[in-house]
Amino acid sequence: MNEIAVVPHEGPDSTPAPGHTFIEPAMPSRRFDTNRSTIAGRRPDDFVFEPRDSTFYFRDKLVLSSRPIQIAYDRTFQRCQLALFETEMIAPIVARNDDGVRAVNAALDTKIRRFAEYMDGEMNRINKMLADNGKSLDRGEYTSPVELEVKVYTPRARRYMEMLQLADDAITTYARAWLEGFMDEINFKRSVFAVRMRTIYLAREIWELHTRSYISLRKARQAAEAERARLIEARHAARQAAAEGRAEGATDSPDASDEHIQRLTATVEQAGRIISEVEGRGGMEAQTPDFGTSELASDSPQLLADAERAKAKAASRPSRAKGSKASDDDSSGHDELATGSASATA
Repeated sequence: MNEIAVVPHEGPDSTPAPGHTFIEPAMPSRRFDTNRSTIAGRRPDDFVFEPRDSTFYFRDKLVLSSRPIQIAYDRTFQRCQLALFETEMIAPIVARNDDGVRAVNAALDTKIRRFAEYMDGEMNRINKMLADNGKSLDRGEYTSPVELEVKVYTPRARRYMEMLQLADDAITTYARAWLEGFMDEINFKRSVFAVRMRTIYLAREIWELHTRSYISLRKARQAAEAERARLIEARHAARQAAAEGRAEGATDSPDASDEHIQRLTATVEQAGRIISEVEGRGGMEAQTPDFGTSELASDSPQLLADAERAKAKAASRPSRAKGSKASDDDSSGHDELATGSASATA
């Protein structure tokens, strides 16, 4: 999991004067693969998520001002809403119990919360710097903001919209500091680049959790089908033996396995409906969608190359100890998905 670090503002005495070097935000440390090219990456605007069954939704308004986050919305929102919606449907089928469902949902919430903490931290840092120097915190406007009306099918999709708005606000804050003279063009570009990278990483993490949940769902369905067939065959053999008089005292009344067979049948049917919906839209994409990587590589090739070199240098150092609280928080939902196929037959 990428650690999100917020560069703190050290106090009024350390506030840079206009024209001085600006302390840029730390870059994400995850590897940034520029070779991703999928159906989602080539035709991002073609897909609009609509649940197959009648589903309640809200219409929300979203205003995005900066071009980078307008691109991020176009490349990520519909697929992330799909991923969030289906992951929430799959979790009750593959998780062991209600606590397992909560663990999967908590993994999603943790990713969103960390993104929000980073953006809030950056905006608070820059706004304090501007305020300490007597600068306005709402000066300036954009030439071409975009107002969107969005159908929202799950609360986490609304939270994802809020993250895009936060990222848009963060870029606006950087732009204000740049025009006021508190950062130069290089630092401004690097700061915006860091926000774009984190936005793409958040979308990827949501999608990858959805992919794992779907794989677990298929395994759960296969396991439930096999276990159901075994129980039905065993019950048929027992009843046939009773009819032929080879099993003394056997009856044809329902036994304990009937309830288990019914649960397995419910798992098969519920999983089948979701799998059918996925296959109806062409199946799961073989790779993680582009999510705006190609535009970022085109806009900032040198920064992307620098990030790759920094990542390679970091990878050559000894890895830090595992088992931290952060990694435990992230892995709990993944564990529920990995063990879900086994628990579905229990």
